[in-house]
Amino acid sequence: MVGREVLFSDVYVSFPLVIVAGEKYGTVRDLSQLNGKRVAAGQSYTSYHYIEDNFPEIELVGTSDVADGLLLLTKGQVDAFVGHLAVVVEHMNMLGVENLKIVGTARFKFEHRIGVSPEYPQALSIINKTLAAISENSHREIRKNGLTFAMNSLWTILRSCSFLRLWRLLLPQSFFGTVNCLG
Repeated sequence: MVGREVLFSDVYVSFPLVIVAGEKYGTVRDLSQLNGKRVAAGQSYTSYHYIEDNFPEIELVGTSDVADGLLLLTKGQVDAFVGHLAVVVEHMNMLGVENLKIVGTARFKFEHRIGVSPEYPQALSIINKTLAAISENSHREIRKNGLTFAMNSLWTILRSCSFLRLWRLLLPQSFFGTVNCLG
């Protein structure tokens, strides 16, 4: 949706940028502690631009993706990797890396929202009401289980009657016939 006006929903889940390092590292309370160190981040990723803009004394190493950055770290070619918590954890699990750990968080949070065309402001209202109805337990599960779980959970919630009401706004009346929950 680059270059187009978009209405954004309320935040449905937030994840911080995390700092990953080898087992020898203790807690990193601020990225500035890595000044003069080689730190990897995805070349076109938000984490890369955040470090580039805010921590010029860090020796930034651009990687093609999260997996490449984590692999550089396991080989000792960089001192740390910075990325999105849910994505980093998923890749660490997929790669089976055991010699790495999350040693800190940056002061940046990814606040995930849903983008809606301005042509459908009622859709945004329905999405926000649906998001507001998510229980605190569900929010905890989403945070605990990562972004893939968040997207699956969100899709399950949006398939509810509220989601059908949304589609009723967007599709021709004849498409739905007599579905009761469309009220």
